[in-house]
Amino acid sequence: KKVQAKKILALRESGVDLNWFNAISIVDAKDTNLYSAISKSYQGNSYFSVGNSYQSDIEPALKAGYRGLYIPVETWEVLGQMDKILNQIDRSKVIVLKTLSDIFEQYKELQ
Repeated sequence: KKVQAKKILALRESGVDLNWFNAISIVDAKDTNLYSAISKSYQGNSYFSVGNSYQSDIEPALKAGYRGLYIPVETWEVLGQMDKILNQIDRSKVIVLKTLSDIFEQYKELQ
């Protein structure tokens, strides 16, 4: 959680306005049940999971009805598999970003 909180702080300090998010939740255990519980707390909103691991950050959220903001990073866990991962993505549900700050360039697609 500390690493994720630092990323959010860095975005704020760089001048990025995060006020158009109703809430930002940082979670350790990423599973469909948790994502479903979070979304019940914010009825009527759009939900996004942001992450650099398609399998652990994005897939469970998609199963809970979220959309994904995927920032691909080729770690040892997916070494040599990035093209396969990128080709399987449903682009109607997942936006692929180069960096976290690209969220704000993609704002219209998020609505």
